[in-house]
Amino acid sequence: MTKLKTKQRQAKIQIAEAIRQDALLFVDRLKALSKDGITVEGINQIDIMAGFKHSEAYNSLSAHYQSKVPTPLACAANQGLISISREGNKPYTYKIQIEKQQGKITLRPYQSDIVDQAAKAKGSVLIELPTGGGKSVIAKEVIKHETDKGGIALIVAPKITLLDQLANTFDELQPQIIHGAKDYDSGHNVFVSTLQTAYKRKLGFTPTMILIDETHYGFTGKMIKQLLDSFKGKVVGLSATPYDKQGKPLEGFKTHLNDYNMDYMITNGYLVPIISYQPVKVNLKGIRTTAGDYNIQDLDQKFNTIESVMQVVDATKQKIIDRKQALVFCITIKHAEAMAKAYNDAGIKSLAIHSQLSNEAKAEAMAAFKSGAIKVLTNADMLTTGFDHPPTDTIILARATKSQNLYKQMVGRVLRLAPNKTEAVLLDCAGVISNLGLPTAPIRPKHDYEAIEAGKSVCSECESERVYRTIKNDQVYKVCAECGHHEVIESQSGYECEECGQVHGNNADFMAMDGKLLLKCGCGHYTVISEATSHEKLKAIFDKRMVETLKRRVSAAYCTALISKYGVDFIYRNEVKRQLEALNIYIGQHPENATGGTLEKIIARMKTSPDEWRLLDKYHEDKLLPESSIAPDTQRQNIKDLESAFYRAKGFANTIDRLNALLQAKGQQALKEWVIDKTMQQLNDSHIEGIEAMTVKRLKNLYSGGKDTNSIDAFVPYIEKQRGTGDR
Repeated sequence: MTKLKTKQRQAKIQIAEAIRQDALLFVDRLKALSKDGITVEGINQIDIMAGFKHSEAYNSLSAHYQSKVPTPLACAANQGLISISREGNKPYTYKIQIEKQQGKITLRPYQSDIVDQAAKAKGSVLIELPTGGGKSVIAKEVIKHETDKGGIALIVAPKITLLDQLANTFDELQPQIIHGAKDYDSGHNVFVSTLQTAYKRKLGFTPTMILIDETHYGFTGKMIKQLLDSFKGKVVGLSATPYDKQGKPLEGFKTHLNDYNMDYMITNGYLVPIISYQPVKVNLKGIRTTAGDYNIQDLDQKFNTIESVMQVVDATKQKIIDRKQALVFCITIKHAEAMAKAYNDAGIKSLAIHSQLSNEAKAEAMAAFKSGAIKVLTNADMLTTGFDHPPTDTIILARATKSQNLYKQMVGRVLRLAPNKTEAVLLDCAGVISNLGLPTAPIRPKHDYEAIEAGKSVCSECESERVYRTIKNDQVYKVCAECGHHEVIESQSGYECEECGQVHGNNADFMAMDGKLLLKCGCGHYTVISEATSHEKLKAIFDKRMVETLKRRVSAAYCTALISKYGVDFIYRNEVKRQLEALNIYIGQHPENATGGTLEKIIARMKTSPDEWRLLDKYHEDKLLPESSIAPDTQRQNIKDLESAFYRAKGFANTIDRLNALLQAKGQQALKEWVIDKTMQQLNDSHIEGIEAMTVKRLKNLYSGGKDTNSIDAFVPYIEKQRGTGDR
């Protein structure tokens, strides 16, 4: 598919998602107005729309697709969510019936897109979609598309325990089940079988399509390889985690459809957001690795102890009490039983479910959980697939893993939508987040994680080890002293609030202060998560040779720019020589500010400025050079120049910078930091048009009148009060 067609397809999906989200919000609005939750009558559209807030998706698209995005009422009607009867003369009064869908499934926009792409794809197709994204619905449509054109579909279940569940999923297609001695109609067009049965039997028919559910189970194994070796039809694989142990997509598929990840599902309201905590920290040193994951016997020996079990229970019980229901993933069957007992002893009703229980006992445990008779269900690798109970809102990881697939499968159990469910909670008591990152992070090849770890202290561009950290724009950057390459440092394992323990992602709220980056948590606490490289370490990185190189490079670029703008004679003027001398001193003191083209960018801007040629203003220039070289008349001229720059300044931040330079040159105190911060916040919050220009003008008047410029913080509230009185 060409880039243009891909862009057009994505735009189409965006519009469809906006329409769907607005339709659902509109239905919620009607339900709020309805007395019985079903019917709204005698209310005109203006009253219905009063106070209605469009979805963010709708607002962002409406400006670009005004002729394509319909009204919220039309969105809901087109989606089949409401019916409308118009009564009386204009303006119409609407009687809106909120229809209860009876077994009818309308494909979501992304589901329609996946079905369409899978149908058009030539050769084998791998469909990746998070748990709860509706893979079964997509599979059914893909099968229908195949049988509608005369094809025969074989649906392969990964294990026998999911055979009946898979058959029920495709019930409306009346699939023939191939298992044991049971007879089946080989003349039918849809069949369901386990991998083992399909591998061993002569089926009596030749499928045109093989659809493999939960493809990550045994796809690289001998049976499935032999099953597909001689197959000439279309293979469709479905999985939330279609990756091998190295984190690479499963081989053998020509097309990999993976446009809709967990973040997409959460952002568009198909899954609930997940909040992560690490209430227990573990030490995994000494645990062996077997077949790419932690050795189960080692884990069980170290963590299936009274002390470890009680540590997990004590750290999680209050969260569980505050939540609805929880799944606990354990190391072994004995560990699952020990965890269930410990939760019961702590007053939280719990059961363990595992393979050694009879089918009846397993059914009873599952029924008890789904009915709400118990709050916690512990298990050892039994509920990672096939488990579907949307009200479950909490997951406790009591077992460590190196498997990204297993991690995503476990987390996927709690993300489904359910009434009154606003979010899910992950309580990681096994170091999984530290090892594999936050639960919504995409699966990466294993070597990517290794490369990230190895590259933390090396420049990704030139591989120099002369790298340091700097903080700006509320982000941490890794900067190379050699080539100047900048890159944002992002944490794979998130940032933990030291007060409440919540683990935040890279899209969290951060704030820079005094060379430190702070995490602003929803609990109100600020946690230091990173610091800029200390001055002592910077001195070691920027040795004498490097500093001299930077001086030569910046001086050459600066002189070239001056010659280009003013002619060659200009650089021989005394004030230019003085500027170059100050510039070299400045680079010697702050070499980090001369890397990455920082000063070169300033030089580039200087070229387009009509009257600016200095890189350092007169105040800073004079501070850097020996005082004996500054004559009194020069100092007076300096103040005059600074006053001129102050009165020419535009914008509050720029005016403050010029004012502070002027005040300090006159030996006076600079404007107080809290006054600046407070006034900046007032300007940001104010809705008065032109308030910033008014504030700048007032500040200049305060200075020229010899009044206290720190009183500027009272100006914006005064104007707002005056304007408020005028409006009334």
